[in-house]
Amino acid sequence: MKHFQIGRDGLGKLYKALAEDALDRIVGDRLSLPSPYHDRINMAHARMCALVSQNGHLPSRNRALQLMQAAGLGTDEIMDVIQTMDVYADHPVITDGKLAVHLQQLGVPVTAENLTRARPVGAAAMTDACLAATVEANPGAAIHLGLPLPTAVGYFGQLGIAARSGGAPLTNSVEKPAVVPPSLSTLGGIDGPFGEVAEAVIKRKMQEAQWDESRAREVRASVALFIHENGDLAFSTVQQHHLFEWTGLMNRLPKRYNHFMVKGQGGFVAALAAAAIIRASTVEGETAEQKKQRVAKLIGLHSGTRNKHISWLKAIIEGARGAGYTKLSLDFTSLRHGAKQVRKTDKRK
Repeated sequence: MKHFQIGRDGLGKLYKALAEDALDRIVGDRLSLPSPYHDRINMAHARMCALVSQNGHLPSRNRALQLMQAAGLGTDEIMDVIQTMDVYADHPVITDGKLAVHLQQLGVPVTAENLTRARPVGAAAMTDACLAATVEANPGAAIHLGLPLPTAVGYFGQLGIAARSGGAPLTNSVEKPAVVPPSLSTLGGIDGPFGEVAEAVIKRKMQEAQWDESRAREVRASVALFIHENGDLAFSTVQQHHLFEWTGLMNRLPKRYNHFMVKGQGGFVAALAAAAIIRASTVEGETAEQKKQRVAKLIGLHSGTRNKHISWLKAIIEGARGAGYTKLSLDFTSLRHGAKQVRKTDKRK
């Protein structure tokens, strides 16, 4: 098999195929299942997909809420998107399996790198299809997205939203920001995806014999937690609320979740699903307080483990600063659990 990275032409073909498939499916649903809610559902999906990051991840609920409030969306519009995100909490907007089928049809090898490049394109195609379906059902009507169109729509848009609507405008869309070159940060210093920067720091620490393989493995686990919750953000864009969301994930995971990280065991999605089962479980004769205590023993990382993750991520931020990457001003101290809290959660401490 040929080994190559899918390029712009290939991504354009992928976008067109996914958008057309999605549009056919949406129109078919409207015809076979008449409902007054189709437009509302389509717009919620369009907005959700517009929130997907360039790394193919949905933002956390809190971050999505902030973005939509800043864009001026109404309460009902925001709640529609949040509820739609909940539906996709345990699986991606566009599954890797669907992307893999389309990549194979294009003769492109299904590699981890190509899937990563394909995910945001798939989400953008879904945004385009949802908007086009809404315009097609309401010719001449103004479409209120209220969020920036995904970058891939500008590059590859094939469905002709304005043409299908007879020139109806796409209103209240925030102007798409200028693309920042991936090698330079607007805050000064080198920039890049958080995972890439973290790996560079880890390798440097190992070369200097500051960290051994065991320590590097622990640090990578902390980075994986961060990326799962926030996506692989550009390093320069990391803010305090991303740390807050990251520690929130620690509170939702089972205390013992490492076995889920073994290849084939489902990763974070399976771990969070297991935690949800524990929270939903009941024991006959158990009081509400007893259930709370039982769940607390099984869910939420120990304070010591939490503090260790905080230390490792802080080491990444400081190590990156020393290597010339963007200088981030973040508060890690307020995220830690104090010594008294540690004693309360783990008698061994």
